[in-house]
Amino acid sequence: RFEAPKVMAPHVLMRISLLESALLAFPLAVSCDFVPPKNPALDRLADALKAQRPIWAKSPAQRKEEVRRPIGAKSPAQIEAEEASAAKKQRNSICAFSLLQVVNFLARSAFQIQSLADNCPKARPGKKGFMTEEKACLINAASLVSSMSQIASGLSVAADKCQDSMNIDALCAAPIAALFTPLTQFIAASTVASAACAEEAANLPDDISLGRRLQEKFPYDFREDEEVRYQVVRPWNITKRKRRREIGLCVIDATSTVMALGQLAVGFNAAIRSCPAVRGAPLQEKVSKADCTVDAGFTFFSFSRVVLFIADAVENCAPGDQKDSLCVAAAASLLASSFSVTLNGAAIYLNCQIGEEADAIIEGTSKFIPREKVKHRKESKPHKGKHPNGLGHHLDRRKLMEQLASARSRHRRSGKDDHANFTGFSPSSSRSRFIGELASESRFERAEELWLSLGYNLSDAQAAWLKDDPEGKAVIRRGSQMIRDLQTTRQEPAQDLGPEEAVPISVPEVLIDPEDDAAALSCSERGVAYDLDLAGQAVSLEPGAAACQSRCARTPGCANFSYWPPQRHCRLHGILAEPVRGQPLWISGPPGCQDAEVSPATQRALLRKSACYHPHAVYEPRDALAEPRPAASAEDCQRRCQRVKGCAHFVYSELDGTCSFAGDDAKKLQPVLYNVAGPSHCADRDYFDLGCEAAKFEDRSSLPVGPLAHRWVQVVLLAVICAVAIAALVVRAVMAYSRRGYQRLLNGEPSAD
Repeated sequence: RFEAPKVMAPHVLMRISLLESALLAFPLAVSCDFVPPKNPALDRLADALKAQRPIWAKSPAQRKEEVRRPIGAKSPAQIEAEEASAAKKQRNSICAFSLLQVVNFLARSAFQIQSLADNCPKARPGKKGFMTEEKACLINAASLVSSMSQIASGLSVAADKCQDSMNIDALCAAPIAALFTPLTQFIAASTVASAACAEEAANLPDDISLGRRLQEKFPYDFREDEEVRYQVVRPWNITKRKRRREIGLCVIDATSTVMALGQLAVGFNAAIRSCPAVRGAPLQEKVSKADCTVDAGFTFFSFSRVVLFIADAVENCAPGDQKDSLCVAAAASLLASSFSVTLNGAAIYLNCQIGEEADAIIEGTSKFIPREKVKHRKESKPHKGKHPNGLGHHLDRRKLMEQLASARSRHRRSGKDDHANFTGFSPSSSRSRFIGELASESRFERAEELWLSLGYNLSDAQAAWLKDDPEGKAVIRRGSQMIRDLQTTRQEPAQDLGPEEAVPISVPEVLIDPEDDAAALSCSERGVAYDLDLAGQAVSLEPGAAACQSRCARTPGCANFSYWPPQRHCRLHGILAEPVRGQPLWISGPPGCQDAEVSPATQRALLRKSACYHPHAVYEPRDALAEPRPAASAEDCQRRCQRVKGCAHFVYSELDGTCSFAGDDAKKLQPVLYNVAGPSHCADRDYFDLGCEAAKFEDRSSLPVGPLAHRWVQVVLLAVICAVAIAALVVRAVMAYSRRGYQRLLNGEPSAD
């Protein structure tokens, strides 16, 4: 007998126990001709073990996972299957409640139409006080609109949840349609509450008929059967002559209560997962707050409707006067309408403006959220959408997170991280570790064997591939020429000038109208996008190109914008971003079409790029004076350098916004892509007083206006301006020379000829 190590998986221990039982029973069966009784449970266990692959027949990675997986933990495949099953069940429940809502309000609308036909013809305007017939007709009309709103909302939700694929248009239509419900219910609920909840309801004037004999001073009379009775939940009207109507409304109220209870459970289940909101990047926090608002608002809305439908059922199902039920129903309807406005407004923002990217933004996995600002990242899952009658599928991955935390704490002592065993990829794994894992599964023991399989013998000093290749030389020659072309020479100040006293403002003199897309398109290019986003500026959702341009004009360091109309994505770019042409539907342009629309800070940054800064360059060695820190822009990094003792050069990375410093002995390395380097101070010049050089400012600063967006137009215009200036000087000289010759002729002097 032997004991298995505690680290073995459960099924391995089961195999060992089964083997022990067989070994102990074998001598007894041989010596005594003993026939053991049949055990169905043991037979099923043996068949199951036979069906499983033995552990020694699995791959090394599978054996490693089998042994190291904590006891009781589920594999990623099992967790994924459970979540898929839970998601399907929740979709089916939401689909069922949505269809029940459609049927419920269809039945209500039938009673409301009949009440309209009975009471509207009796309405007579001009009467004093509370005119029963006229008010009842108004309330029934508003209630019919409310029922149609609920039918449209339920159908929109069912169009999305009753199929496997997501329908974002239906999700957007659901809260828009549901907004008509609170608007109409405010009319009916406030009227009924003012009458049914008042203590003096029994002393109202005789011309007010509040249904079901709220005026208790009148004895019961069959003539009252023809009078109008209304209430807030279902402000349709019925008569006592038709008791079957009351029974039908009682059944509808009962089914409505069941529907509201189910929706309350769905809303509460979603609210405990989406609340509290995520505190991270501005867009992430905003979308998360809207998500929490929808779920929490729908929970309270559903609870109010439960109270409302119960009070409605008491009014219809119980005999006699139930004016207290009318009062409770009126108050519950007003409360439910208030919650409905709140949650539907947030749902419109999520489904109609954010769209499919909402969940990715909340989880921090969206490309619109800067990595350094992501907080409280959740696990990835597909977008579900939010709507007032069936909130999104908030899949419960809490168990998976607990298992991952347990695994990390269990193996941290041994220096092992089992995160990858559960998720398939470990964000914390280094590149060398990932390469090592790949190498452990490779059939090559050394790197030389891998190169040899590709046809390169590293041990052969006379190999043909080591000889010079004409094509390779041509590539090297072109690369060397490119490096020489990218070299820049800038004038640096002779002495340390100290920190800058005046910093240009980042607000333009003339603000751009965010709704004037025509003006923004006049200096923008279609089919062009820029390749590098401005560090620290996430992609935003803007209604048009003008709004995107306005955002760029207000952002320090923004030299260009790119706008994607299909999804309303707005991207900002720094001074090193390059245009990429051939991008359909993209619109890009400068931060302003006129000089006054560009902030002085942006104008100076663009001028310094051409006269002071070294694009795509760094200084080495660096980071000895101070630790690299993030900065808002290249100018911000330069100003920080001025306050650091011994800093002679700065280096700003537009990839991550990191700012670092270098001393006098540092050497410039160029090109190093997407880095801006420069001295601690710039000898700024006025480029507008340099004759034809002033026309080049538009080309340097990338601020074309109207047709000047095309480079060839700029070149031609510059040539024309210079040619006209030269021609004017020539004509002036010829005219002066001719005038002097003409004066000599008049004076009788011989001409110069």
